[in-house]
Amino acid sequence: MDCSLCTAQNETYRLVGGNDLAYCIIPTHALKPGHAMVLPRRHVGSLSDLIDTEARAFVRLADEMKNAVR
Repeated sequence: MDCSLCTAQNETYRLVGGNDLAYCIIPTHALKPGHAMVLPRRHVGSLSDLIDTEARAFVRLADEMKNAVR
């Protein structure tokens, strides 16, 4: 699969955080200062497709990144 968001996890210059199941990048076209994207490492069509452990890791990382931006 050729998904630009999935391959972004390999673009280390964009990575600002992560854990085993999720990662956070700075978008190439940030909407405003502090804009970051938290993404699951596994390609899914919707966040509702995440299994429980992935969803918890995603929310935990989103919370960490929110606090870091503050």
